Amino acid sequence: MKNTYHAEEEMFDFVKQFENKTLPEEKWTHGAHLTVAAVYLTEHTPDEAICFLRSDIISFNLAKGGANTPARGYHETMTLFWVWFVMMYLVKNGRGRELVEVVNEMLADPMAGSGTPMRFYSKELITSVQARARWAEPDLKLLEFDAERNDEL
Repeated sequence: MKNTYHAEEEMFDFVKQFENKTLPEEKWTHGAHLTVAAVYLTEHTPDEAICFLRSDIISFNLAKGGANTPARGYHETMTLFWVWFVMMYLVKNGRGRELVEVVNEMLADPMAGSGTPMRFYSKELITSVQARARWAEPDLKLLEFDAERNDEL
């Protein structure tokens, strides 16, 4: 992934641009989503981070002229999947380290690639309106919520 940050301030400035809707649309990439999730998870409880992510992604999409519909825009299951991934990555790899270092490492990890959800979800399920609208349990492999026991990370 292209997102690499040289300092924590640069990463936090990136997140502020996203929150303020001044981030250029072309910079709102998969890596950007993961970066924002990591910052939110370090600044808030997981439930709060999810609320902020949901709200901020929807409003960013609208501010940039996008739509949040049953076919495009915000995707609840994907967002929650990636929150799980980032949370597990931070727990497993982040202890005692600078956040910017962990985020850069995470973004370079092949498991952070946009295809990873397909290890857990069939294409049929992940592209469904149901999965876009609300959390859908994986149909191929269950998510393990213990980073120490998760062999996927």
